[in-house]
Amino acid sequence: MGIVVKIKESRSSYIILELFGRLDGQASEEFEKIIDDILISQPKRATLTFDMAGVNYISSMGIRLILLTRKKIEAHNGSLLLANMQKPVQHVIEIAKVLPSWSLFVDVAEADAYFDSIQKKIRDIE
Repeated sequence: MGIVVKIKESRSSYIILELFGRLDGQASEEFEKIIDDILISQPKRATLTFDMAGVNYISSMGIRLILLTRKKIEAHNGSLLLANMQKPVQHVIEIAKVLPSWSLFVDVAEADAYFDSIQKKIRDIE
């Protein structure tokens, strides 16, 4: 089984994607296309959260996909957040230092709160 991606929530500048299955080489081409399609439709400074509860395996290619997504979204001053990782996946993500620790969350509610605080800061600056 490859990776299944479902839009869990989408609001202005914020989208939560639920991922299910294996984030590996088999998933790479389809996953990149899905992410590219989503990023094209998002404004600058968008935040993308991967709800990883359904991801039971990540390979080096999966890490590459996360890094590639991060690079694409950060090019538009956006953020990539990961939440709900199973322990083995979380361990690989932490060892590989795929994202800064402030981008990793226990659950989606914690990521939502972080997103809301960022939005408030941006509104206060503008």
